Formats: sequence, C-alpha cells, structure tokens
Amino acid sequence: MVGRWKYLHKANLDSHLNAYRNARNLDVAISWASSARQDGKSDKRNSHQRRLPKAAPPEINTKLSASITKIRSAKKFDQLYQVVQSSIQSVFGVGLLMVYDTSLRIGAHLKVEPSKVYLQSGALEGAKEYFRLAGLAQNLYPGGALEIQAFPLLKFELSASEIENFLCTMRRSMNPIIPISQSSVF
Repeated sequence: MVGRWKYLHKANLDSHLNAYRNARNLDVAISWASSARQDGKSDKRNSHQRRLPKAAPPEINTKLSASITKIRSAKKFDQLYQVVQSSIQSVFGVGLLMVYDTSLRIGAHLKVEPSKVYLQSGALEGAKEYFRLAGLAQNLYPGGALEIQAFPLLKFELSASEIENFLCTMRRSMNPIIPISQSSVF
C-alpha cells in the first residue's frame, strides 16, 4: 500500500511543497498559504480548502502577516503550528485541516518539517483504520499528533508529513477485513 501511495500521491505532495520551498520570500509563501494555493503558477486552490469562504484568505493573510516575526522565529514545526493556529483559528471557515496545511506550506518554505503525525479530517479517519487493522490501541482525537514511532509499519519509509498524507489519501483503500499483521498490504 505504501508503494501504491508513492505511485499515486507522493509526486503531487512533493510538487505542492516544492512550490512553497521555492517561493521568493516568506511574505509570498504566507500569501499563497493564506489562499491555499496549489502552487506558485496558478491561483488554483488546493482541494483540501475547497469549502473555505472567499472572504477568509485576505483575513488569514492579514493575521499571518501580523505574526511574521513569530513565524520566522519558529525552529520546530510544533512551534510554527501553534503560531499559525493562534493567528487564524478565529477566522470563519478555518478548521484544523487549514491550520495544519497552512503550517505545512509555510514550514516547507522555512525548512521546518513536522516530526509528528498530525491528525485532522481524513488523516484522523485513516489513523483510526490503520490502528484498528494493526490491532493497536491509540487515543486519537481531532487535532492530536502522534510520534512517528506510533506507526511501526510506515516509519522507516515515510516522513511524518508523508504519513499524514498517506493516512488521508489511502484511508478508504485499507482493507477492513484482513488485519495488517496478517497481510502484506504495507
């Protein structure tokens, strides 16, 4: 299943984050992330934020720009996530997925990557399936984060952000009948 994820989704994730890594400066990366832009070439919004109200991006940009000193000083993803969350969580339409995705995009520009797997929306659903199939008990909740070691079948092949993407994009592909420990899907 990891091979299938790599074939179907890894290049898209890499391309998306590379656009932010290569943004001209932090102001540009914040502007793009505020609008949930898929890349630097178009104004196309990432599908994760398709329901974000049209009035939200300018407000998000204003709030993040006001926090640029704190954003710039974040040396760890957890710190960046907290700054982004406290800056934009009050914006109508912003939820945990927008907070994570915005942090990931800005973090790509700053070369600050997550060391934990953040759980929201599809990634949370995928984590529930993963742990159910693996026969492992975990306390999972929206907005939670797990150490990469919690994913013994994935931790050697994927980074934390890749595991998050894997859980989200592959959640419906996990076989609900055969436990992972008895199969070779991973």
